[in-house]
Amino acid sequence: WWKEAGEATPLIRYSQPIGSHSVVVLDADIVKDILFARYGTNPQYLKKLKGLIPLIGKGLVTLEGEDWQRHRRIIHPSFQPKFVKESLDLVVPRTVDKFIT
Repeated sequence: WWKEAGEATPLIRYSQPIGSHSVVVLDADIVKDILFARYGTNPQYLKKLKGLIPLIGKGLVTLEGEDWQRHRRIIHPSFQPKFVKESLDLVVPRTVDKFIT
């Protein structure tokens, strides 16, 4: 259906082999709306990723509601543009060197 809708379609829906369905959001404004939507005791969107907790633990990817909000507030300062740039300045050259050598 998304091929018929054209390239401007902001969503892609697909079925996974185990019968569940997923939606990939392609529009930055919609992603922003989802990420900054109501959260806390009554979240607007649920991630339904509890099955990942044994693999990756409890963090921003798997938490919901007030727990997610607390973790997000704790790590937010680490994602300021100056800190991200400093990290990229260190990581990118090393990664490129690994692929080249």
